[in-house]
Amino acid sequence: GRVRRREDRLELSGSEVIVPDLTEGPSGPVVITMPVNRCTPPLVEQLRDVLQSHPGMTEVQLRLQARQKTTVMRIGDRFRVTPTSSLMADLKALLGPSCLAS
Repeated sequence: GRVRRREDRLELSGSEVIVPDLTEGPSGPVVITMPVNRCTPPLVEQLRDVLQSHPGMTEVQLRLQARQKTTVMRIGDRFRVTPTSSLMADLKALLGPSCLAS
């Protein structure tokens, strides 16, 4: 696009407009739930690979459940994702179908 100043006003000319597809995926962060005892280095490595293979702008949170306590952690910005059905399928394949239940 271009911006021009004419007298006391601005003119904005668009050369291309792209409408984002907002129909797929949840709004808000992607929350991954898992038992704290499953959070081992090999599994964390696999989870990192899954998240990095679906880069995007949506925040990811990890909800670790212990018997008496649940801890929710925000995963760093470099692991933001695009919440597509493909990402959800990859997460469920890695962590089980209940990993995305609220």
